[in-house]
Amino acid sequence: MEMIILCIFCETGIQQSIYFILSVMGAGMLGFFALFLRSWIRGQYRDVEAPKFKMLELEEKQNEAQDG
Repeated sequence: MEMIILCIFCETGIQQSIYFILSVMGAGMLGFFALFLRSWIRGQYRDVEAPKFKMLELEEKQNEAQDG
């Protein structure tokens, strides 16, 4: 009887692997959320079209400088 009770609290290799994988995934999700929150607070999602227009303006200025 004691052997059966002790085996309930034993962790198999599969249980340890699952615990490790879930821990790593949790840490990764926490890191991703922290980076997302940081970028949201800094305002990187306010105007997502602005970099496109800035790049087009810079390209136009560069082409004008090369042409003459």
